Amino acid sequence: MSTQTIEPGVVPENSGLETWRSTRSGRIGIIRLGDYGRTRRERIEGGRTFTITPGERRLNQNAVARPEQDVFTNGAFLPVSLLPDEPDTPTLLSNPNVVTDLDMRGILKLRGDGLLDRISPITNISVIDSLIEMARQPQFKVMVPEYEALQAHKRNLEAAKVTAEERPPSAAGGREERAPKGVTPV
Repeated sequence: MSTQTIEPGVVPENSGLETWRSTRSGRIGIIRLGDYGRTRRERIEGGRTFTITPGERRLNQNAVARPEQDVFTNGAFLPVSLLPDEPDTPTLLSNPNVVTDLDMRGILKLRGDGLLDRISPITNISVIDSLIEMARQPQFKVMVPEYEALQAHKRNLEAAKVTAEERPPSAAGGREERAPKGVTPV
């Protein structure tokens, strides 16, 4: 099944719509507002560019169980164009995991410590994957040390994720650790 991408120039800037792009290879479900205030689900295919109203975006952001599951701030969706007059636009743009294509081009121009300082607050592997993919393209002229720094940051994020998943739940999280039960051989 092919997906159709929306060119940023197709939607007028004053349309009241934000344009976002999916960075994931799979599908992500979002909630849309339908007729008479009814909600409907829509699947966003990987790599697809789509438009959404700020109200629909906030509806999706309020529906998540934990902040790290918010697809608009965790790097799963990246903004192509946002409305400057929306009250939460500065918050979205200041999030290190929300990196526009233009920002990525700027990041790939950085060298040495400047690159490390810029990518260190990014905690979403999808954003780093997008940077690595762009870095492979010859027009960005990314040097080997910078490419290796991106790869190393990705490995660190993956290692931290594995460590967090292996960590047993703490009593502070509301779960008690269970003592192992003895098993009688048959």
